[in-house]
Formats: sequence, C-alpha cells, structure tokens
Amino acid sequence: MPPLNRSIELVERTCGPVRAEQFRIRESALRPLAPGTALLENVYLLIEQDVVRLLTRGWQLHMPMPGGAAIGRVIASRTAALPVGTLVRHVTGWTTHTLVWAGQPGLRVVEATAGLPVTVHLSALGAAGATAWRGVCDVLRLRPGEVLYVACGTDVTGSLVGQFARLRGAGRLLAGVRGAEAARVATQVLGFDEAYDILESAALGRLAGPSAGRVDAAWVDLDDAHVAVVADSLRPHGGRIAHTTQRVRPVGAVMGPRPVTREIVAGGARVVVHTYFSENHGSPRRALEAQVLRHLAAGRITVNETIVDGLDHVVGAFLATLRGELTGAVIARLADG
Repeated sequence: MPPLNRSIELVERTCGPVRAEQFRIRESALRPLAPGTALLENVYLLIEQDVVRLLTRGWQLHMPMPGGAAIGRVIASRTAALPVGTLVRHVTGWTTHTLVWAGQPGLRVVEATAGLPVTVHLSALGAAGATAWRGVCDVLRLRPGEVLYVACGTDVTGSLVGQFARLRGAGRLLAGVRGAEAARVATQVLGFDEAYDILESAALGRLAGPSAGRVDAAWVDLDDAHVAVVADSLRPHGGRIAHTTQRVRPVGAVMGPRPVTREIVAGGARVVVHTYFSENHGSPRRALEAQVLRHLAAGRITVNETIVDGLDHVVGAFLATLRGELTGAVIARLADG
C-alpha cells in the first residue's frame, strides 16, 4: 500500500502576526506514477522566513504551503534517470512526499561531499549560497573597507552574505535581526559589528548607531518598504542596494538572470537599487558552488544549522524563525537520512 502524503496547508490569512492556527496538516493519497516520473520521500526541508510573504497574498488557501529547498530520496520510480535510493535536491512544499519528473527545473542529484553533512546542499551549496555569493561579488561588487548592511543577517542566506563580505575585505558589517537572541548570534557568533531589529527599523526610519549615514552598500531580501528605509541610511553619494526577491511562478517559467536596476531618491541622495531573482543566477550553478565549496573546505565559512524533527514541528520552527529564536539554516528532518 503506497504511503499517505502529509502536507501543511494555509487555512486563514491575517494582516497581523502569524499564528499557528493559520495552518493545518492534511493527509492525502498519492497519485500513481506516470512514465518518466519518480516519487520522493522528503528527508530534509529548509524552513525559510521568506515564506511569510505568501501568507497575505500570492498563495491559495487549502493548498500545500510552498517551502523551498528540500532533499528527498527516491522510493519509487518509472524513469532510469532517477533510480530508487537516489538523493535529490529539489523545490517542494511543506510536505512529506513529492512527485517529480526527469529534467524538472531545479532538480539535482545530490553528490556526496567529503567531510560535510548532506544538509549543506540546502544552504551554502544550494540557492542560499549562490544568492549570497552573487549578491556580494557580482551585484554589489563589494570593495575592501566598505560598510555593508545585511537585512535578515542571521538567516541562512544573510549569514552567508556577511561571511562572503568578510572574505572580500569588507569594513564594518551591520545585521538586520529579529529580537535579542538573533542580535546576540549576529554579533557574537557570525561576526557582525552592529545589529538592528528590522521589526523596529521601519518605525525608526533610519539605522542608528556609529555607522549611521556611513553605509556604503546593503543586501536586502525584504519588501520595498524596507528597501526605502535602508536607502535613507546610505551614504549621500554612491550608495547601492542589492535587492533579492522570489516570485511565485508556474513551474518551468523562464526568468531573466540580469538584475533590474533603478534609482530612488532617499534623503536627497540618489541610491541605485539592483533587484535580482534568487531562483535564477545566470552564472553556471556548478561554478558558483565550486567557489563556495572551496571556502567551506578550507574552513573560511561555516553554516549554522538548527535541526527540528518531523513535519509536526515545521510550523513551530517557522514561527520561531520569525521571532528570531532560531537562526541560520533551520531544517526539518522528515525521514531517516
């Protein structure tokens, strides 16, 4: 008898704080495999803060929540390209099982990496690492000594942005965080020089502290309102922002890899904003991963991971990331590895 699929659905929208009651777990039968497809049992699921954008718009109620990167094991297959037992990195919802097909966009067989846990393929060797590397090196082209602000500096991508910036010789590093514990992690574990609560920064209207008005560049993965707040805190001349975003789009839709560049006026100064998509990096993904892997192997960068067990704990872990209680790569272990 085939296994039942368990998935987490959004059942209620709200304009206020996210609540556990907005979600439910539903069990459903899996569809039969069609030729060329395979069934994955998801082993690891990356829980990303960015999902919060979909709670007020962009995702249907009573449908499995889109989660992001996952690693699944093939447990049934009708394609020679994905034999049973293969570990696959893919994009899924908050669900225990996933049907995929050979050649599906974003689908990659996970290769063993000596000395590193397989979960690193969800962070530094996944989209987070590629997004961070491209933002620092290709979009901002950060120069030695420059002051950089990183929104969500303790989440999986932001923490890598900070580390890559250090490798480029950045000056002071400022982190946007959520709460006191995240601020402690940012300054005492991840090496940021200052930390600011992003939940308060919109009300403050300007970053405070010794770096106020002296920020050269910023990396932002939040909405345009936060971009405007950050722009007001950059240097009067030459300030620039790398704004990464995700889009809800049909599977297989092609998006341009080049950043969209625009200018905005903040505090009388012109700030250049480069918006680029986290799903499509233009450069060959394997080349980016090779760069990141080199630094991982040498110990120049590290990945802070928090593992929670079971689909039943995904919502609780997600809420904890929004409060700043869990930092780094927050990963749900859904099956034995």
